Amino acid sequence: MPKKVSGSILLIRLLCCLLSICGLLTTFCFLFTSFTSLSLYAALHGFFLAAYICLASVILVDLLGLDKLTNAFGLLLLWQGIGTVAGPPIAGYLADITNSYVWSFVFSGINLLFTF
Repeated sequence: MPKKVSGSILLIRLLCCLLSICGLLTTFCFLFTSFTSLSLYAALHGFFLAAYICLASVILVDLLGLDKLTNAFGLLLLWQGIGTVAGPPIAGYLADITNSYVWSFVFSGINLLFTF
């Protein structure tokens, strides 16, 4: 059992680090102004965010077991859906009141930082 718990903790730490990098990239993406830097941002963002998609179900199985995976994954998707529905209107409101998209990206990046 200790190996299973320690393996889960390592996966969770890896996931937190990768999401933190993704959040920092998104928070400061307004500094990327050239096509090359924006392409690099998009590639890094996709790479680090893909780790979340790959590791989410693995961590759920490690923590809760295979028999509870469907319920746990359903709850995970529920909370993701709430963020998906609430996030864009808030980001749009920030863009409207500031006449800039900078704070929308800062808001999104900070939310990614607080994901873990």
